[in-house]
Amino acid sequence: MSAHVFCQSVSRALKKSRDIVSAMIAPPFRFPTNSAIEFIAIRLGLRNDPHMQDWAIEVAEASDIPRYLALFQDAGINEEVRFALAEMTIQAFEDWTYEARNPDLNSNPEWAWFLSYLAENAKVHEWQIWYWAGWDNSLDDTWQVAPYMRRLYQGYLAASA
Repeated sequence: MSAHVFCQSVSRALKKSRDIVSAMIAPPFRFPTNSAIEFIAIRLGLRNDPHMQDWAIEVAEASDIPRYLALFQDAGINEEVRFALAEMTIQAFEDWTYEARNPDLNSNPEWAWFLSYLAENAKVHEWQIWYWAGWDNSLDDTWQVAPYMRRLYQGYLAASA
């Protein structure tokens, strides 16, 4: 195959990929509420400055993943808290992929549990799943969690959109 033919086929494949993504409808924006942030900050002893722009992203720590997952299992927390907590947890796992010695999400049982939780509660977390799928970028140029979020979106949410 000549370089010209190869470039043409790559160009067609990229256009088709962009067309598929643009045909998908992004879910409505959703952000953590102040009351959910306050609840989590108090419960986990985290800082909460009103001038923090992306609180969940700023306070997330990979080393705290077990604490976040334990809080998910508290039956007393509501959907708003779970939504804010999921944002922190996704960021913490993304950070983990850069901080761990052998960062393999496929073999991480905590990640498997969390993905299962997201799949069971996909409608609550649809905006986060969409956002973290990184549809605007190739998988080589987006978050480490993106392939998993894409599969979640395609498997659980696209069918119901």
